[in-house]
Amino acid sequence: MSINWTPRQQAIWDRAQRLLTEHYIRQRVRQAMDAEWDESKHPRAANGQFGSGGQSAMKSVKAVSKGKTDLKNLFQTAISNSSGNSVYSDFATVSKEAADAVRAEVGRDITGWVHSIGESDIRHILKHHGNDKTEQQRGQRAVTQKDIERLPEILGNFDDIQYSGVNEVGNEIFLIRKQIGDEVYCAQEIWAGRKKMVVKTMWIKRKKKP
Repeated sequence: MSINWTPRQQAIWDRAQRLLTEHYIRQRVRQAMDAEWDESKHPRAANGQFGSGGQSAMKSVKAVSKGKTDLKNLFQTAISNSSGNSVYSDFATVSKEAADAVRAEVGRDITGWVHSIGESDIRHILKHHGNDKTEQQRGQRAVTQKDIERLPEILGNFDDIQYSGVNEVGNEIFLIRKQIGDEVYCAQEIWAGRKKMVVKTMWIKRKKKP
């Protein structure tokens, strides 16, 4: 049965649907950021995934103690340390499409800014979305080192970007989606002072079989 909406009713309905979607996204981001996990009880393998027994980091890549590095070295630094955030990677320039979306949503010009991620952000991602058994129960798969290293591709050629509101310190959050076989979701926080969009969490939904 179809409903004949007035333009005002249709606008109210569309707004309600959007608010529900944004609420769901915020909940997913907050759950990812707030959940607790005792990492010491779940040693990592070399690729960063949690398992029953840890392995040493790959010998071909050296962990870095401070400053800027590439994503491969940053990953090894992240899984080698249990705390700290002295090492980071500014791995790509924000695309015109992302800058246009941010300007349209919040009126902020981020042209020329960079995408960035810190070692603690990688640990956070692996802590909440790096256990394959847990992710399978969610219809997802674990985030791996390879996924982290594909961030320039994911963020530089995304399929969708949505504004998810502000976090507890007042920074805007944007959620990017990219399908590369499976669906990759990546939440980024606006750091106006440093002119960065910082990756704070990501998760990967398995592609549904036809």
